[in-house]
Amino acid sequence: MPGSDVAGVVAAVGSVVTEYTVGDELFGELAGYRGGLADLVCTRPTLLARKPDWLSFAEASTIPQAGGIAHRATADVRPGDRVLVNGAGGAGGVFVIALAKHAGAEVTAVDRADKADFLREIGADRTIDFATEDWADERDSFDLIVDLVAHRSPFRVHRALRRHGRYAMVGGLARILLGTAVAGPLVGRATGKRVGVLVVPQSRAEVEAVTALVAQRAVTPRIDRVYPLRDAPAAFARLAVGESRGKLVLEASEG
Repeated sequence: MPGSDVAGVVAAVGSVVTEYTVGDELFGELAGYRGGLADLVCTRPTLLARKPDWLSFAEASTIPQAGGIAHRATADVRPGDRVLVNGAGGAGGVFVIALAKHAGAEVTAVDRADKADFLREIGADRTIDFATEDWADERDSFDLIVDLVAHRSPFRVHRALRRHGRYAMVGGLARILLGTAVAGPLVGRATGKRVGVLVVPQSRAEVEAVTALVAQRAVTPRIDRVYPLRDAPAAFARLAVGESRGKLVLEASEG
């Protein structure tokens, strides 16, 4: 069953759990990134954090995975860096754009043409319509590329990087993930650039670090739509065609 990010109220705790109790409001991820589409879920307490009162459950549920990815991806961004985010209009893109801007970068966001206004609203300095322009043709242009929907060869994407730049693959085609993991180090040795797959371990610390940035208004969670749990197929259909702007949230019924 899919579903990684969760937010809700503790219904029961195991005999060895001491940090949380029934009634606590928590949010975080599920081990293995699966199982969230349910009225009740079970996970390790180390993957959960206390939900601040100022966050709704829906807002909190947008943070763990997308926020963790963005936090790791932008950790080395410095003022004046040029950052490109491919697949920028979805849940992960919102956080990557905002945190890169918070770090002082100039951000180029790539997605559908009809998302251009939304991308500028969340902080992008420039937008690219992937249907009419290929960002990979821009030679020696970016210090960081965060690719949320990768389908280009690692032997091609590095050309868009400046020397010592970094390409971080987050999501995309399985064969590209494998190719990037294997060939990335070879590209790096040949070019002086870093090309690889971004690995983000699940942890409470990561969730809390991103939530602190939300509290500072460095990033604002963006919810595209909230669906009742029974309408999960409709939510996934919207996600599949790339229409979402921000996070899609599924809400379990109470009681």
